[in-house]
Amino acid sequence: MGTVWRRIERWLDTQGASMASTLRPGATPEALREAEATLDVAFPEPLARLWTERDGGPVRGTIGGWRVLSLREMVRTTRSHAGRPVLHAGQVKVPWNDRWVVFASDSAGNLAGLNLDPAVEADDDAPPFSFSSLGEVFVYVHGERRVAAQAIDLDDWFDALLAALD
Repeated sequence: MGTVWRRIERWLDTQGASMASTLRPGATPEALREAEATLDVAFPEPLARLWTERDGGPVRGTIGGWRVLSLREMVRTTRSHAGRPVLHAGQVKVPWNDRWVVFASDSAGNLAGLNLDPAVEADDDAPPFSFSSLGEVFVYVHGERRVAAQAIDLDDWFDALLAALD
């Protein structure tokens, strides 16, 4: 994630000093442990680094339409969706999984999150990005109350986002 934040910061620098200056300092290890305990999850190393290097941002503006949530915003947003019915894999209604952790949002209310449920495993017939593996990134489409897989992992999601900006 260090490389990702450096790329984000370089891109923000091209957008004007005011955007780059709105990145927060990293969250403390204590705040990270408290968030994990509150959600009863263990953050994988890339997700933990996302917040320990920068605790969300930019405060004003977005990165390709997305804003990385602060640790506090992530806990609040993740908890507020717990148990809500969502559409998954087409039209199958499922409750929001307690181990789906939101890390970014956009202005339309869409959310990007990470599947941290080790019980969700891909079956042999599942297509790539079927939202069925640990560490996979999904997007919650607010207007449709639908979740869909978007990237194989956090690094892949940020790589695609930043490639679109270059």
